[in-house]
This record gives sequence, structure tokens and C-alpha cells, in this order.
Amino acid sequence: CLDLIDQYYEVAGSEADPFPVYEWIKTSCQNGSLYSCYQQGIMLSRGKGVQPDPIQGEELIATSLSRFESECESNNGIACNELAKLSIMSGQTDTALAYFEKACGLSEEEACHNAGVTYYNKKNGKEAFDYFDKACDAGNSVSCSYLAKFFVN
Repeated sequence: CLDLIDQYYEVAGSEADPFPVYEWIKTSCQNGSLYSCYQQGIMLSRGKGVQPDPIQGEELIATSLSRFESECESNNGIACNELAKLSIMSGQTDTALAYFEKACGLSEEEACHNAGVTYYNKKNGKEAFDYFDKACDAGNSVSCSYLAKFFVN
């Protein structure tokens, strides 16, 4: 479903009718996607593509976050990486880094890359280099490109 949503916005543009997107996210949530449940909560809270229901929206958000946290505590690297991305979106960079680092330690290569980007943006070159190196070693070609920048500059 999430791929379908990306394709919908790619074809229709960012001003597209959000109603079908809400329905797709709702279906994806019902099928077990925690990230979709979180997004459904955001859409309900803001009334984007659906009649606003802040109470149900906040419940979905809280439940999703709680499940992400539980999964992360159980050493699910994907859940830790998702928590980190949500932390970045809410401006909690230090919290995000802790989740990215944990996920990277659990062999989630995307999290290693994301930690590298976050450190890079914080102007911490040594930490950025180390995480890009881990991600590159795991096969993340974008991280390999970032590593090359260190040697060019």
C-alpha cells in the first residue's frame, strides 16, 4: 500500500485529493503496518483526507508509538529505525540518533546510513564517517557516495 501511495502522489502531484490516500493507509494499518497506523492517526488528527477525529487520531498515534517502542526494546532493528525517523520529524535529533545507533547495531543498514546523515548534518564528521562506512560495508551505495565526499573534500 505504501508504494501505491508514493506512486499516486508521483503521478497526481502533491495537491492530489488525499481521500484515496487515507483509505489506502487505513487498509495498510488494518493489515498490520505500524507506520501506516501512525500515518492514519496523523491524518485523522489533522483532518487531511478524512473528517477530523483528533481523539481517534491521537489514540492511533499513541498505540503505534507504544508498539514501535516495544518492538525496538525487543531488538527489532526496523522498529528502532522507524522510531528514529519519527523522532527526526518531531525535531528530537538526539533521541533519533540513539534509535538509529541501536538499529544499526542490530544490522539495519538503513539506520546506519540515517545515523551517518544525522551526524553529517550536525557537523560531526568522525561519527558520520563511521556510520557511512558501516552502511557502505552493508551494501548501501548512497553511503558509499557520502564516504567519497570525505576523501574529495
